[in-house]
Amino acid sequence: MPLSDTTLRVKKISTTKQMLSSRLAVAFGLFLLIGETVRNWGEWEEWYSYFFDYLFATLLVAFGVMSLKGSRWALISLFVVWSLTVAVFTYSVISHVLAINERTNGPIPQIPLTLIIGALDIIALVGLLSLASTLFLADKNNGNARAR
Repeated sequence: MPLSDTTLRVKKISTTKQMLSSRLAVAFGLFLLIGETVRNWGEWEEWYSYFFDYLFATLLVAFGVMSLKGSRWALISLFVVWSLTVAVFTYSVISHVLAINERTNGPIPQIPLTLIIGALDIIALVGLLSLASTLFLADKNNGNARAR
């Protein structure tokens, strides 16, 4: 029998950590949509340099909202998007550290921009780990992994 979203729907987000991750995804995604626009305003580079930031920000907001409404499918999708977001931000932090003495596009100087991206990477990691700990770690009550 194929699974539908109604089969995967839960009445309530099961843990505080899942709620934290979902709410953080919405706030992080909205901040990233605005922040990326401010950062590039007036000095837009090639589309591929910011495309994934907008894509992941939009998906974080969408899956965060759907998770808060009880969609198990959205919760698992949120885990995937958090993983990709951490990967992209970690790559970005490393590339900015390696170019720390160079000029960046947009109005934000390199060092503050690198610190902002680093802080966002840590926040994304918190969102990922809080969700991962509830989806994939063993449940203390019955010893089974929570993701099925």
